[in-house]
Amino acid sequence: MIFWSALLCLLDDPSPRTPAAVRQAYLAAAADARAWPAAWRTVTTWLATAPETATVRLRVEAYAAALRVLRARDARAPWEKLHHLRAGMGQLDRLVARAPDDTEVRLLRFLSVVYLPEFLGFGERRRRDAAVLARRLPADSLDLPSELAAGVYRLLLERGDLSREERERLLAARTAGRERRP
Repeated sequence: MIFWSALLCLLDDPSPRTPAAVRQAYLAAAADARAWPAAWRTVTTWLATAPETATVRLRVEAYAAALRVLRARDARAPWEKLHHLRAGMGQLDRLVARAPDDTEVRLLRFLSVVYLPEFLGFGERRRRDAAVLARRLPADSLDLPSELAAGVYRLLLERGDLSREERERLLAARTAGRERRP
């Protein structure tokens, strides 16, 4: 939670109708359950009113699905948790199937399952997404703030079950990224 909270201060305060505002709303909800209703309003309002490209719309739909998974985290009753988890993960799975090479959609699905217990059955998705992200993130930074990118790299290395080669590639990319920073 501290990781997500620290990231919020790094993001600009964009217009509430931009994809950056959607990302910011998601990060706020990830850091604090009380921010979830406002994040949900931001995402659903954006989806209802903002004409954008299919790619941007797909990514905002992925944020909406990831917010459903966060709702599962915060629900009190087990059946509510399961309902929101299944709904959010089902949507993320469909979005990954539609755009398997979209790094941000993969990242959202990875972040949604990274801390879930193995017995829930999402371990294989986590491993597949981690492998794809390990290959794609060095080339596709997603314009993430450096601290967020560092957190993503750390999660991939700690929780991604990467092969030795994938770990080495990711470590090399992370090191190269640090050297390029002013």
